[in-house]
Amino acid sequence: IAVLDESFVNGEVPLSTFTSRRELYEKWMQGPRSMFHSTTFQPNAITTKHFMSCFQKRDPAAAQQLNTGTVGDRPTLARCEREVGATRWVYERLYSPSLSKLIRTIGFDSLDVTAEGHCFTVGGRPVLDGVAGVACGLRGHNPSGFSVDVRETLENETNLASALTEELAAASGLSSFASAVSGGAAVEHALKLALHAQSDRNHVLALKGGFGGKTLFALTGTERLKYKENIGPLYRNVTYVNPFADDALEAIQHVLSKEPIGVVQLELIQGVGGVRPIPEPVVRFLDEQRSQHDYLLLIDEVQTGMFRTGPFLRSHAVGISPDLVTIGKGASDMMFPFGGTLFSDRIRRKLDDTDSDFADWVRNRYNHPIGQATLLNSLRRARDEDWVSQVEHQGERFETLLREGLSDCTSVADVRVFGMLIGIELHGGGSVRLLGKRAGRLYSLAMLQHAQPLLMGFCQYQPNIFKLTPSLLMSDETIETMCKTICESLRRSPVRVLAAGLRALAFNGNGERKA
Repeated sequence: IAVLDESFVNGEVPLSTFTSRRELYEKWMQGPRSMFHSTTFQPNAITTKHFMSCFQKRDPAAAQQLNTGTVGDRPTLARCEREVGATRWVYERLYSPSLSKLIRTIGFDSLDVTAEGHCFTVGGRPVLDGVAGVACGLRGHNPSGFSVDVRETLENETNLASALTEELAAASGLSSFASAVSGGAAVEHALKLALHAQSDRNHVLALKGGFGGKTLFALTGTERLKYKENIGPLYRNVTYVNPFADDALEAIQHVLSKEPIGVVQLELIQGVGGVRPIPEPVVRFLDEQRSQHDYLLLIDEVQTGMFRTGPFLRSHAVGISPDLVTIGKGASDMMFPFGGTLFSDRIRRKLDDTDSDFADWVRNRYNHPIGQATLLNSLRRARDEDWVSQVEHQGERFETLLREGLSDCTSVADVRVFGMLIGIELHGGGSVRLLGKRAGRLYSLAMLQHAQPLLMGFCQYQPNIFKLTPSLLMSDETIETMCKTICESLRRSPVRVLAAGLRALAFNGNGERKA
């Protein structure tokens, strides 16, 4: 196994990747979590292109060999640029068989794919994007003026890190910031910062149904064992409590009294766990008990932050002031993986008292100027254009149209709207039961077969719950089109949904039979 970091791109963009012998990698990509692994640290088009540019400059002979020469039975990169079959070969054998299959199933198996704003165009066919890198997009694909804005910020800001930290402090109330290569890495840094600061309290309290990320330490926030199988070493000093149980407060109090809890980690809305908000009494209790039990409160806002639910942070909407906050996804405006950890003066003082230099190490190690410039530009644009009001309006529009359009839909159990983070839960019984565990996937394929096709996501823990996370800013017309596709698709009978799914498996997006 070879691990590649930012030194391979001169530290100019975030990069975290690995390569390995095929027999090892095939083990990694087998089973039900193969898609889960392959989407780590997405989106990464800019990082990938920059890596190839740096590779070309560092080793022109090797780059030429990959472009035009023969490397075993592998197609050259030049062939991949002009032949779908060559690209498919690389995806299936060297990257992700499951992702390759998905690309073919949804009709994206084409070299003629472009993305702009809220839409893909595949072979001339427009497809609305309801995923946006799973809540990564702010202004849509290829946001206008991105490169020019970043270049101007890099040229004009004499101390970029300080300018960004000040802007984040004004938006969050937290005075310190450290960059990260992704949201998951931000969670890892936050947990380590908290435990460095709480040197005599090394236990973590996390909530069941949550998801912390895919690094070894970030997985502390993930209770489900199947996502941690054959991965280690993992942090052992963690206790999980079900926040939705009737006795949740009693269970939390028992853990706080029994264990030396140094930090409590939670998502205010569990995105992977079904777009479910943590009950308000639980959030209030955890907030109020901090002073009595001397723990730090870590709010994971990788999915809910960056104006996704309206305000910059969801924490503001529920009226709490956490000690640490993580952001990611939208921090890069869907251009490359980026994230960061915000933390309070209290933690900074505790780190100083223990002579810990971990925060400085993180800042120096993950000091990515392009990522910082991107985030700074987004914060300034959000303030100037009042994104908070825009997202609140859009969320209200989505909620009205979806509730009206699905009010008597027998396949839908619930609609949950939090700004531009939206969950639509299918019934477990009734006619939907005929489609079995693949009901969500089949309805998703039906949406792609619609006259106005839509790419829809779903929750990994509960695939019967759709997760709609389009780019943050859009017109009322686009919202109406998305809702029309969703409502008309979910109102289809299970027989028609199954037929649409079979058609998607047999044909590509242009109606041509697959090879």
